[in-house]
Amino acid sequence: MVGLVLVVVVGVTDVVVVVGNSVVVVPTGVTVVVGPGVIVVVAGASVVELCCVGSGVPVLVPQATRASVARTTTMRRIAVPFSMTILPPMRRNPDAIWVTRESHGVCSTRMGSVAERHTVQLPEGEFSYLELGRGNPVVFLHALGRSASDWLPIMEAMQADWRCIAFDQRGHGESVRPGEYSFELLEQDFRDFVDALGLERFALVAHSMGGTVGWIFAEKSPERLKFLVVEDSLVPIDAHEYPKTPASPPEPVDYDWEVRRQLFRQLNSPDPSWWENVSKVTAPTLIIDGSGFAELQETVRLLPQAELVTIDVGHWIHESAPDDFVNTVRWFLHRSGSRRG
Repeated sequence: MVGLVLVVVVGVTDVVVVVGNSVVVVPTGVTVVVGPGVIVVVAGASVVELCCVGSGVPVLVPQATRASVARTTTMRRIAVPFSMTILPPMRRNPDAIWVTRESHGVCSTRMGSVAERHTVQLPEGEFSYLELGRGNPVVFLHALGRSASDWLPIMEAMQADWRCIAFDQRGHGESVRPGEYSFELLEQDFRDFVDALGLERFALVAHSMGGTVGWIFAEKSPERLKFLVVEDSLVPIDAHEYPKTPASPPEPVDYDWEVRRQLFRQLNSPDPSWWENVSKVTAPTLIIDGSGFAELQETVRLLPQAELVTIDVGHWIHESAPDDFVNTVRWFLHRSGSRRG
């Protein structure tokens, strides 16, 4: 466990994180992992969540406290040490903070499990993925703006029975950023990825943008999925208007902004065959709804083997209610007869 960790607000957009003699200025909205055992979530100007694995209890530090410390502390800015990792902005439930550390090809989870990071060369370039556990394969696809690391808490919970594989999709994480994006290209990347790993049949858990990729893959190759879990993701239909995305992000992001711009344009004029072919999805399918999408009822009606479960916590279900999410998935796997055995 590292020693003293001090978090100080020094402005509207910056936070200083002090670990021992190391100091770094961090923009709000990002997560900082400070060595083994401590994570700082810079959630905004009014609160910072500080979690130590030893206690497992998040400590909320009020702004006034940090400002008081700032007035009495002399600090100098130095380079970020290699052991300190800047992770992408995450919407987190204060009651469910997870710790990850990425270095030397491994990621340590909250409970100390180690996920291995690998790269694979695909036709579009080099792609990255995380792997944890043993058993039948289950592949995870993340949402827009996220990465494979987003799934680490869920992978940890499932590792005893499943070989969990989380894929950094193009434009995200440590995978290639070619500048050209569409759901068809993302689906082809995913197909190339599972082919490269020799996964003939596997389970798929997919969220939001990853869910759309999963729907398209499941329609084209239903025989390859043992089961499909889709988290808060519709089969795209011409019924939702997505806002026009500006040419550049309003604040720095750690993924290719062109992904958002090009995919939102596509979602505003989706391929009608995506909805027309939804009945081709024959794998046992679990749809977990957090946003109350009315169209999901019709989707379930069209699928031969589908369950719809609502966990009313919004779009980021596996973060906001990780225990409910994992328990629902386990229930579904047991019910569908897909458990390892």
